This record gives sequence, C-alpha cells and structure tokens, in this order.
Amino acid sequence: MPDRFIPSHGGYANLASYRKAEIIYDATVAFCKRSLDK
Repeated sequence: MPDRFIPSHGGYANLASYRKAEIIYDATVAFCKRSLDK
C-alpha cells in the first residue's frame, strides 16, 4: 500500500503533447511581444 492515498505522479514534462504545447506557447508569447509593442 502506498504511503499516500493519492500517489504523486509528475513526469508531465516528458510527454510529447506537453512539449509541443510549450513550444506553441513560447512562440505565441514571442509573437505577441513583438507585434503588440508596435
């Protein structure tokens, strides 16, 4: 039996979908900073 009722999971940063979403987010932030400052 685990020490906790709900075990900690983690490891989401290794998921391909998370990495793709992070790249898209970073690109969106860079685009908005470049475009909205003008």
